[in-house]
Amino acid sequence: MKFDLLRNPKIPGEKKDSDRRMITFTRHEGRAICYHQPIYEEALIKLQKSIHDSISSSSLAGGVYLIETNKGYISETYPAVEYYKIAFRMIRDNLHTISISKQEVYKTINRIQSIYRDNSEVLQTGQRRISFSSEIYKLRSDLFTYILSTRAVLDTFSTLIETIYGPNSGRYQQFTSLIKQLEKENGRFKDNNLKKYFDENLEWFYLLKDVRDYLVHFGSLHFSLKEADSISLSIEMFKKIDVLTFIDETYYGFNHFLLFIDEHCSRIAIGKDL
Repeated sequence: MKFDLLRNPKIPGEKKDSDRRMITFTRHEGRAICYHQPIYEEALIKLQKSIHDSISSSSLAGGVYLIETNKGYISETYPAVEYYKIAFRMIRDNLHTISISKQEVYKTINRIQSIYRDNSEVLQTGQRRISFSSEIYKLRSDLFTYILSTRAVLDTFSTLIETIYGPNSGRYQQFTSLIKQLEKENGRFKDNNLKKYFDENLEWFYLLKDVRDYLVHFGSLHFSLKEADSISLSIEMFKKIDVLTFIDETYYGFNHFLLFIDEHCSRIAIGKDL
């Protein structure tokens, strides 16, 4: 994945591997349809305003950000000084997705609890059995969406570091790269307050990252259903991680982080704190 700042205003043309035959997509003719959807709540309002008012982004004037996937199927360019508007739109969209998927997780768990109470049966062995239709599949799907969308917001925020802190801070595509750079004693990116916050408040992220990494690289979500009494059912993934606790811990930590960067980084962007 490329995330490059081009100082030459001429955008490079499309490159094709000589040994590859890329899949082609039909470009449909016709007029574009205008569609309406509810207005989402804006995210990181203070930071967005500070970047708009700041001088940090002036060093990006005349540059163009190139965002391109490794094999070239997606390639986009944005004026560097305007990129933050695109980034905040993507953050806003993903925050809305996170909210919806979180609500759906709770709804599905309530549905599973209801089936457990009303439609389960006890086998001759004494073990209780439940028959589901799509509830487990939906829980898996909504959790996956929640996890990936949360990580996407963090990575998108990382791409804004150069805009917030200036050109000497470096350019980042991933939140993990930002963390590693802050951990370096002689790293190019310095912010002691942000580093302190990371040192003390990111356990929720390491939990999210562990689950995400396993899902992306090794497998799917596996659930265990356990009853402690005849009233409530606990739902665990990977045999020990309670789903509701996972959502509560990561969602709280994630939103605490958003509040922190909205306040702290907005001051950085206008040169009031570092």
